[in-house]
Amino acid sequence: MEHTPSPWTDAGPIPVTHALAGDARADVCIVGAGIAGLSTAYECVRAGLKVIVLDDGPIGGGETSRTTAHLSNAFDDRYHNIERVLGADAARLVAASHTKAIDEIERIVQAERIDCGFERVDGYLFSPDREGQEELEQEIGAALRAGLPDVSWVERAPFPSFDTGRCLRWPRQALAPLYRRHFDMMRVGAPPPEESTEFAALLGERGVAPIFLLAPTTPESRIAAVAKLARGYVYYVSLKGVTGASHLDTAEVSRKLAEIRRHVRLPIGVGFGIRDAASARAIAADADAVVIGSRIIQEIESGPADGAADRAGAWLAGIRSALDSMRERAA
Repeated sequence: MEHTPSPWTDAGPIPVTHALAGDARADVCIVGAGIAGLSTAYECVRAGLKVIVLDDGPIGGGETSRTTAHLSNAFDDRYHNIERVLGADAARLVAASHTKAIDEIERIVQAERIDCGFERVDGYLFSPDREGQEELEQEIGAALRAGLPDVSWVERAPFPSFDTGRCLRWPRQALAPLYRRHFDMMRVGAPPPEESTEFAALLGERGVAPIFLLAPTTPESRIAAVAKLARGYVYYVSLKGVTGASHLDTAEVSRKLAEIRRHVRLPIGVGFGIRDAASARAIAADADAVVIGSRIIQEIESGPADGAADRAGAWLAGIRSALDSMRERAA
């Protein structure tokens, strides 16, 4: 998990703590400095208790740092399953606790004036097939019996480019989308540009640039469509095969980039198939950025974990040297 950086970890400075220097006394000792542990500590402190929180890593550094920030009382394991296995009282308890948790987070955000973009939103539960529709029928009945009277049927979720079919609407869910202010670009593999106008506009309203993918098989008409929507840069996938493959035709990449530049005025990054300094240098002759992924992963996985960073760094040093030499000659 430590190899999958989260935008939350870059959201702002996280307090650095140190090991206890000696014995300490408290009313409550909490093990775990994630959202559950710190929420408990917060409530204890508000109640006038002295609290010590222990963790073997950074604050919020475990599962909490990978949160979706999606707050929901639409229970993943489904209310009709809880009702069947544990009974109606248990289903009501689950509904009440999840609903109370969202309300409490909202209260804390307001009381502490936390600028995290908390907002109430509707959630939608849908299924692509008839069997799933039958499960939705069971779920709305169980949800109503569990004390969630506002769950209701709608003909479809309000997604212009995707018809969910008849689905359940769960009102007063919530998001705390701090991440909106802490990244500037989003790479878009789907939907295609002709279906992305509204999506790109929504990202633009939030200051996020949609990064579209182009490929060797992309027709010129679609390149022109992408040019109207893309912001930041365009990512050209240089191969028809898998990432990290070896059959990179740099002459074909150069030809395709010339075609793309007839429409696109943004920088163009090229990825897939770049495996060494020579191929990186060849691509950089025409591209604005060289994107390398799988080849670095191969270096990381080629030996013991404690030497992974050194192996990757040594390999990238050769790439860096090759690209720097090009810049020096151009200067």
